[in-house]
Amino acid sequence: MCDPKLLSLLLAALCLPSLAEQPVDQATLLVALGADKPPFVLSDSETISGLEVDIFREAMAGSGYQIEFVALPFHQLNRALLLFADLDIAAGVGTEFFDKLHYVDKFSYYENVAVSRASSGIQLESIRDLQQYSVVSWQGASQPATPLGPVFHHLYGAAERQPHRGYQELSQYSQNAMFWLGRTDVIVVDRAIFSWYRRLLADSKDTSVEVNIHPLFPERQYTKVAFRDAGLADVFAAGLEQLKASGRYQQLYQQYLD
Repeated sequence: MCDPKLLSLLLAALCLPSLAEQPVDQATLLVALGADKPPFVLSDSETISGLEVDIFREAMAGSGYQIEFVALPFHQLNRALLLFADLDIAAGVGTEFFDKLHYVDKFSYYENVAVSRASSGIQLESIRDLQQYSVVSWQGASQPATPLGPVFHHLYGAAERQPHRGYQELSQYSQNAMFWLGRTDVIVVDRAIFSWYRRLLADSKDTSVEVNIHPLFPERQYTKVAFRDAGLADVFAAGLEQLKASGRYQQLYQQYLD
């Protein structure tokens, strides 16, 4: 867990100029992102990169602001602007919103699918068809508010409801490794995350086999960006809209899907 006092010291060490005291072209914005969710956010002790970083930077290109990123545990992200006074923006927030903040919708998105090996001949027409197979998904995938929908929660959200013992929830790395090791029939995963780990695991596992994508779940699940300042929110919204209209937004996504 990220210690608020420790984060405050970190932010203070950055010596950020005050937005009120500096001209726009010298101002620095501190943006929080959710840690450890490749390829959306890739973070280590020295750098933060990834799809959400790319989208945010390009949407703010030409605005005159310098951008600095800090990675927070995902459970803190929705409340980041309430927890840490030095933050200006929290990007990639989910379903918990606050009246005092200003939000821009449709920042990044998750496109959850079921994936099987083509050689298995698995046919999936509905979520209930998953009951015939062993399934692995990410940790928390079967919670009540799951983006996979109420049917998935009904099937897998409580032990007494599980129709078989072939369902597991693992870390993103572990669930993808398990699929490529052939230890599960189906993986339920976001398309970009699946593509990322398919490349990452190629050195140690055979990830070249043909797969089938089964689009069983609700359409894209979008995240938002939270701002303290309404004017900044407007600047970002305009940049994001232009990014999408130009086709560049989808190009950025495709770079992580290919």
